Amino acid sequence: MKNYNKKETSYYKDGSVSFEYYYLDGKFHRVDGPAYIHYYKDGSVSFEHYYLDGKEYTKEEWEAKTTTCSGKVVEIDGKKYKLTEI
Repeated sequence: MKNYNKKETSYYKDGSVSFEYYYLDGKFHRVDGPAYIHYYKDGSVSFEHYYLDGKEYTKEEWEAKTTTCSGKVVEIDGKKYKLTEI
């Protein structure tokens, strides 16, 4: 059984966020954004890393693996259909 995603946050001395890490079963993992994010002191993002089950992907590779058509509505010959993943 998999553990739920866990988030850890590190802070600069002034209290602003330095790093955010997302884990699943002890490995970097996140399906709704980057799993490893570093921030500058002003709050802007310095860099992001995308992971699924501990494996690092480029943003484009990660998007391809996490994007689905399930739930989208399409229209064919005037009739609407809701897509489901099989």
